[in-house]
Amino acid sequence: MSPETTDASRIAKDIGVIVGGHFTPDHLGPLFNQISARARSQAAEYLRVFESLYITRPMNARAQSNLHLVALLKLLSPQEPARVRQLASALLGRYETAMSVADSLIEEEGSLEALPHRTSTMARRLNRRRESLRRLTQGPGTR
Repeated sequence: MSPETTDASRIAKDIGVIVGGHFTPDHLGPLFNQISARARSQAAEYLRVFESLYITRPMNARAQSNLHLVALLKLLSPQEPARVRQLASALLGRYETAMSVADSLIEEEGSLEALPHRTSTMARRLNRRRESLRRLTQGPGTR
């Protein structure tokens, strides 16, 4: 395995931890600071791998509703603000498309609560993530 492959694998693993929903100092202890420091020191590379994992591949709305993709973008926003806004905008477009389907279902059924539990939970999560992405696309001072 080449050093680039090893590095990309480590970055992908770090990204998985960051977006997995438990990326807090209380949950990870010293690992939180180690991962944060690695990501910040190689922000452009982390964003490149993030894009390849979550933006250039087909979207799985249910899987992404369980991830906190905005966590990585927020972490790296100070290092790469323009790139983060670009990626947040791309993700936002994908979430808008996914939510248009959910919005149509809600309109048909009359309310979010009328949908199957898994579907309504997914729609709520995607909507929360969509709102976070909107704030990120607006840049500093609007969060």
